[in-house]
Amino acid sequence: MMSLVQNEWMKIFRRRGTLVMLILTVVAAIGIGIISQQTTNFLAGDDWKQTVQDEIKDDQKTLNDSKVSDSEKQFAQENIAKNQLALDKNINPYGYTLPQFLNESTFLISFVALFMVVIAATTISSEFSFGSIKLLMIRPFKRYKILTSKLIAIFLTSLVFLAVLLASCFLIGIILFGFETSATIFDMSSASGIKEVAIDGDFFLSYLYGIIDILLVAILAFALATVFKANAIAVGISIFLMLSSNAIDYFLQSKFDWAKYLFFANTSLVGAEDVSFTFIVQIVHIAVFLFAAYFVFSKRDITNG
Repeated sequence: MMSLVQNEWMKIFRRRGTLVMLILTVVAAIGIGIISQQTTNFLAGDDWKQTVQDEIKDDQKTLNDSKVSDSEKQFAQENIAKNQLALDKNINPYGYTLPQFLNESTFLISFVALFMVVIAATTISSEFSFGSIKLLMIRPFKRYKILTSKLIAIFLTSLVFLAVLLASCFLIGIILFGFETSATIFDMSSASGIKEVAIDGDFFLSYLYGIIDILLVAILAFALATVFKANAIAVGISIFLMLSSNAIDYFLQSKFDWAKYLFFANTSLVGAEDVSFTFIVQIVHIAVFLFAAYFVFSKRDITNG
């Protein structure tokens, strides 16, 4: 079994596309970091305190302008209070810290999920398209072991991609924003107007949840590729469901109560209202996808493709 897993692992990382996707993962982390830094520099200018003071002066002129509407004056008054608090607390309202960057960069996990959809679908469909599946069949291994080795290799590859993303974000964040495990930031949504952000358990939990979310769509793509033997169909349907799941879920849940049990309503544990419920539904879906893949693969006539 281990030899099969090793063989599948080598197949995945011998593909040029896998290396390209790993590089793109790093590039994405760099790109988001640079955009965040440049946005901060653009908003703050050379001296953030002077920028805040200038904003206060502009808002005071708005308050003294009789032609300005009441809603605009209210907004100006709130902005003055916000900026004055920033000056009093010596907190740059345009500042950006390592904890902020790491917490906000977790959305890149969905970027990795897209790559894993392609890898998972290609892992099985390429065997059929190139005819190498017949070579696997003549080896002294049961069909379920061959399929299981591919799934294990996909899981390990997911961990590699997430590790690369995590390491890239940490390194880019430290280079661009300095090393702070926690920081006080300006946030008017909190009662005090300031908020403490940290590299805490929630951040690492997002990556842990990300493993399950990635496996869900990767196994879906894997099952579709096994059933249809076509990479394009598996990738196309999986990516479509990923990107349109929110819209489809909103429509279905507005019509039917049972829609909460469907795939569309449970594509991600991150931000889920009921994590336990979403996790259970995801496991059920994964079991269904795997059953379909193993059943079809065990019954398929490989000699005729």
